[in-house]
Amino acid sequence: MQYNQIGNKIKELRLNHNLKQSEFANLFGVSMQAVSKWEHGGTPDIDILISIADYFELSLDELCGRTIRIEDKFDQFLYSSTLNTCDSKRMEQACKYCWSIFKGISGISTIQNLQYGTGTAKDVEFSRCRVGRNEGIAYFLAAQDVQLMALMPEPKDGFASILAEIDEYIKLFHLLSDPQTFQLFLFICTRPQLLFSISLAARETNIPEKNVEKIFIEFEQYGWLIKENADTDDGSVILYRPSYKEYFIFFLFFAQEVMRNPRFLYLGSVTNRTKPLLSNEKTTSSALRSSDKNKS
Repeated sequence: MQYNQIGNKIKELRLNHNLKQSEFANLFGVSMQAVSKWEHGGTPDIDILISIADYFELSLDELCGRTIRIEDKFDQFLYSSTLNTCDSKRMEQACKYCWSIFKGISGISTIQNLQYGTGTAKDVEFSRCRVGRNEGIAYFLAAQDVQLMALMPEPKDGFASILAEIDEYIKLFHLLSDPQTFQLFLFICTRPQLLFSISLAARETNIPEKNVEKIFIEFEQYGWLIKENADTDDGSVILYRPSYKEYFIFFLFFAQEVMRNPRFLYLGSVTNRTKPLLSNEKTTSSALRSSDKNKS
C-alpha cells in the first residue's frame, strides 16, 4: 500500500519516539483508529496537524514532507524574527545574530557558546574583535554605547581594485583637514532634510559667508549638498538641502577607531591573513602617479 507523505511522517515520528498508536492518540486527544487511518493515507484536520508540528518542534512544511533547504529556512527565521522584534530592540537583536556569524567566521570552535554582551565602561577597550583572512575581513564592536559589525569579503582582484585613486583620497582628506570645511561638514550632518541658506550656515558656524559659499561649491561636487533656487518678494535666493548619507557616520566612526588604536579581545588574534590589505598593480601605479605629480 502506498502511504501519503503526511502519514509516513506521522508514523516515523511515532516510532522514533517509541510511541504506540494509542499513546500517540492520547497526546492529541484522538482515537487510536484515527492515528491508524492517518498512517494509512488519511489526513488529520489542520488544527491537529498544527498540534503535532508544535509538539515535535517541526514546521508544517516538514510535517507534510516538503523539502526545505536549511539556508531558506534560516533566512526566513532571521527575517521574521527580526521583523517581529519591537522597533526599539530591532538593531540590538540584529547585532546578536551578527555575533553568531562573527563567531563562525573566526573558526574558533571553543567560543560557540560565548554569549553576546556589551562591554562596561571598565572594559570598553576590550569590547572589540576582529578577524582577518585572505578571503576577507570582519570587525565587531559591542560596547555599551555602540554596537557594530562590519563584514567585507575580499574581491577577486583584491581590496585595492575597488578603491579610488590615491590622488582622490588626498584631495578629500585635504578638503576635510581645513577646520572651517570640517565644521561645515559636521553642520550639514546635523541638519534635517530641510532647505537652508548660506547666511544661516554662516550664522550657526561663525564662518564668513564668502567662505561658506566657496566650501559649499566643493560640497556640491561631492553630492553632499543640493542647490535649489527659490523665488521670494526680494527676488531669487539660493538655498541648500543636505544630501548626507548614512555612511558619513561609518566614515567618522572608523576614523575615530584609527585614532584611538583600541585593544582587542583575544579574538583580535584571529588574523591568519598572509597577504597585505592592499596589494595589486593599481595601488602601485596610483602611488607612482601621485609621486610624479608631487615632484612636478
